[in-house]
Amino acid sequence: MQYSSAATRAILVGTLAVLAVALLFLWPVRAASPRDLPIVVAGPPAAAQLVEQRLAGAQAPFVTTAVADRAAAVRRIETREAYGGIVLTPGTGAPAGTVDVELLTATAASPAVAQALVQGVGTLGASGAPGPTLRVHHTELAPLAEQDPRGAGIAMLALPLGIGGLIVGALTALQVTGRRTKVVTILAASTLAGLGWTLVLHPWFGLLTGSIWTEWGLAALAVAAIAGSAAGAHALLGVPGLGLIALITTPFGFPLAGTQLPPEFLPSPWGAIGQALVPGAAATALRTESYFPAASLTPAVLVMTLWLAAGLLLIALSRPHRARTAVEGEVSNTPPSTRSEPAAAG
Repeated sequence: MQYSSAATRAILVGTLAVLAVALLFLWPVRAASPRDLPIVVAGPPAAAQLVEQRLAGAQAPFVTTAVADRAAAVRRIETREAYGGIVLTPGTGAPAGTVDVELLTATAASPAVAQALVQGVGTLGASGAPGPTLRVHHTELAPLAEQDPRGAGIAMLALPLGIGGLIVGALTALQVTGRRTKVVTILAASTLAGLGWTLVLHPWFGLLTGSIWTEWGLAALAVAAIAGSAAGAHALLGVPGLGLIALITTPFGFPLAGTQLPPEFLPSPWGAIGQALVPGAAATALRTESYFPAASLTPAVLVMTLWLAAGLLLIALSRPHRARTAVEGEVSNTPPSTRSEPAAAG
């Protein structure tokens, strides 16, 4: 059996592609480690300074910011400006010199960070440490849904939206003609896909707990952003454009989306890059809407809107006769013997 050069290339390219995708998906897990996780500290300055010193001495991966009181700490967590907080008050009903430490966590923001906070702050009360005795207790501000106690479901939110968006974009680019028709197709398909996705994940599976209307809008926008950018890239580059968006969305976008681990776990600047792509923005927006209604959706919505607008602009600026030109080219290449000729006169 002999292999042609095309078969050899297919084997080599296919092997390298599998290895590249595997590395892109697994590298974030391999390189991930908690770093620079923002938390807030409220309490008397001396006690707050003591907590910061103990956290630094334990090499805890937190960046602390002082706030006025417990209400300010809760507000920072609810608006997703901090992953958690530490509230310090003089101990009551305890020996002199005891300080009560209330640990505030938001597991819905990131189960991994909440666990790191519990472990890191739990060491503050270890006996033998110099200074006042710290008595730690825990308050959860944003627990996960009962149907998703480990956060596995919400971590997969962006995957069906991304794959669906690629399918809608590819079908629109390859099967639909006319610039206006392509735009309408993308928007209509995204709206229906977002509705179906929301009905499955909210009332049926119970993985989402926010406003069903807002979740529908965010899901539709995510699908439209990927579909629009894919169709727009095809209008500019042809079939390679579809591959480019698939590459950006799948092996880059999903691993960097911050769904399994928060962006701060990734080496800089990869966490920020992930949030500038549609999967990361969609996952952040849907998590925020479901568990943190006080937080702003604007940054994530802006990212998805820009991707959608760029794709629709490329479609609008593309040549309107691409499909017609291809058909005419096929006709021109048809052998003369198969063409119909007018009947001879007389």
